Amino acid sequence: MSVKVRIPSLLRSKAGGVRETSVEGDTVAQALRNLEEKLPQLTRYLRDENGKLRPAVNVYVNDEHVRFRQGLDTPLHDGDQVYVVPVIMGG
Repeated sequence: MSVKVRIPSLLRSKAGGVRETSVEGDTVAQALRNLEEKLPQLTRYLRDENGKLRPAVNVYVNDEHVRFRQGLDTPLHDGDQVYVVPVIMGG
């Protein structure tokens, strides 16, 4: 499935200014892996040292958080939009 991944402004400078890109993937997990292959500089901002998605990274498919669906196993369909949104944390 070809889906569009939107890169929020907070991560655009890490992605060479890319706002949106298309990747293949039947699930959110596959799409994220393909995104990281296409834009490897994003990996350190999306994943921790164990390769797990960072807790402060939220992923949405067509405006619905994947935690309310099937998590990273959420199936994708042609034309879906995936949003990767890092949460700003601090004190």
